[in-house]
Amino acid sequence: MNTNSHKLDEIYRIVGEEVSRKEYQPGAMARAVEEAQGNRDLVQPLYIKFRREELVRQMAEERRAQAKDLCRKYAAGQTSVLACPKCGYIGKPQLTNRGSAILLVLLFCAFVLPGAIYALVYDGRKAVCANCGHTLINKV
Repeated sequence: MNTNSHKLDEIYRIVGEEVSRKEYQPGAMARAVEEAQGNRDLVQPLYIKFRREELVRQMAEERRAQAKDLCRKYAAGQTSVLACPKCGYIGKPQLTNRGSAILLVLLFCAFVLPGAIYALVYDGRKAVCANCGHTLINKV
């Protein structure tokens, strides 16, 4: 079972408990009532749908905030792990070169000035997610 379906199961568990206790969140319930247009049989399924969407958004925002915080700490040398806002992976990033060595050589051979500019701009390494390859920090 992958982590996304595991998180989705957790979200449905939370929503299911809210429904069984009849502790509805006002925003999701208002949307459900409006969307049901008087059909009482549709209110609960719509509430579950809207509440799930709300919780998925909250989890994504929390994951992005955690990723930003870890990036700041990584840049300051306070941690050696990063969180990927795209896939949720938390761990040591892969360091890769920012530019292409082949392109650098070609530019230097053909045009010295563009080669020098490329070397300055794309100098260094970047931290990428070890799981999905998403760029986490552009210049390390």
